[in-house]
Amino acid sequence: MNFNDIHIFIEIANCGSVSKAAEKMNYVQSHLSKRLEKIEAELGSKLFIRTNRGMDLLPAGRLFLKHCHKIMQVMAEIETDFQKTVKTLQIGATQSITKNYLYDFYAYSNDAIFTRPIPELLLLFKQKQLDMLLLNRKIADSDCECEILFWEKISWMASNKNTDALFDRPIVVSRDPQCPYRKISLEYIEKHHDIRLIEVDPLDAVISLVEQDIAHAILPVKMIESGLAIAKLKSSDLPKVPIYQYMRREDIQKLSAFNRLFLSEIV
Repeated sequence: MNFNDIHIFIEIANCGSVSKAAEKMNYVQSHLSKRLEKIEAELGSKLFIRTNRGMDLLPAGRLFLKHCHKIMQVMAEIETDFQKTVKTLQIGATQSITKNYLYDFYAYSNDAIFTRPIPELLLLFKQKQLDMLLLNRKIADSDCECEILFWEKISWMASNKNTDALFDRPIVVSRDPQCPYRKISLEYIEKHHDIRLIEVDPLDAVISLVEQDIAHAILPVKMIESGLAIAKLKSSDLPKVPIYQYMRREDIQKLSAFNRLFLSEIV
């Protein structure tokens, strides 16, 4: 017996006739009669009795119909849950978040990742072309929900050839004035005026200067795992950076499955 047999039985029971059920399901009547005989043979019970009005359910048939409805309900729930799980998400993220957390996570996923400057991401989100945003800063926007998805570990980074000397190189930062790594770097420079500052874009330029042992920079610790020629400077503990998730209120439930899976992979 298969799922289609259950569907056939339910239609025969609802129609009270094999011929009417066959017409409704676009089958020949003989096919449904054979499937019904097979169901009864497998169950070892007669399910219908023929009357002048058509076909009436016997007690065994009423019991089987009750179970069939339960099976159909479970199948519907499975389809709904599975569709929620595998539904393609359109995710917008900053360059560092994409590089550190999303590339590996979505190597086996159909979800789409958009890496753009934050103003472009916000525009796409407002146009409903993105389901959510992952950003390393707080954005004031009353049209969306915002919560901290996780806290990112950061550190002063140097070339892996030179991690003993502390700040014997210039400090390189992004030109983005709202970049949290830049802000923390500038706070340090304010206290140590003798350190030279280098401003570059994009993120890859920052990483390149660090790898070449030209400069030091504050970067996510996660970058060390990606095979870059960088390492943590000694005595370089820094506060964690909040990573914010922005979503529309109606999508909060839809994104809960993503959050559970994503956090289980990165924590």
